[in-house]
Amino acid sequence: MPPGPDGAAQFRVQRLNGIGRVDDPANLAREREERDDLAPGAPPALADGGIALAPGTGLESRQRPFGGIGIGGAVENLSLSHWDRAIDVNLRGVVHGVAVAYPLMLTQGHGHIVNTASVAGLIPSPFITPYSMTKHAVVGLSLSLRGEAAAHGVRVSALCPGAVETPMLDRGNPEDLPEARTVDGREYVTKVAGAPYSADTLASDVLRAVERNRPVIVAPRRARVAWRVYRAAPWLVEQVTLRNVAWAREKYGLSRVAVVGTNT
Repeated sequence: MPPGPDGAAQFRVQRLNGIGRVDDPANLAREREERDDLAPGAPPALADGGIALAPGTGLESRQRPFGGIGIGGAVENLSLSHWDRAIDVNLRGVVHGVAVAYPLMLTQGHGHIVNTASVAGLIPSPFITPYSMTKHAVVGLSLSLRGEAAAHGVRVSALCPGAVETPMLDRGNPEDLPEARTVDGREYVTKVAGAPYSADTLASDVLRAVERNRPVIVAPRRARVAWRVYRAAPWLVEQVTLRNVAWAREKYGLSRVAVVGTNT
């Protein structure tokens, strides 16, 4: 019989964690059995494509989805350490994952890397500029690598979700960085992008897009609309962006400039 809500959610998580596991016949057979138990008749699990690593490498625990950290605030109030942290976590983390997983996929002759970027890596995102910068870089890395990898049977996609219901929305900048006035993440995101959608729904959307080998995976629908409008009429998105910037400056006192030192 079809899985209940808990079983369906578990199946989605298992499938996301299974994306890209390097081939091991016993492991693949076990995953097929688990898939059939949890969701009979579901599409084949993507155990032969993605970014998870082979058993025994000591890196299995790194299979969980990870979207990085948010670094926000008016640029004039950010220090170099804010930019460095965003680059180290959001960009270098992806580079390190690719450096480990890609050679394994080349060896086995197939796979699918899904790098987590953001819709902020596709459209202007003031007051989270360091975050947006790194996500643009992840999109560029993914699409460039996709062109190289295709001849070797390896697929690459950039995942660019809109606002997702995660703890990141309620966190400010890391506490060990210099203080910088910033926006309320949840309130600001809801204002400019609409209410966050669930991580479970995101998982379902991602799996469908991965099976279709989409180069850029943008979800939910309103995020795709924003991206398409920006591509077709960037001037229109800029007008909306400027209105949101004016609102945020007034709401969070970001118009009161307090420039930080660049060497902190």
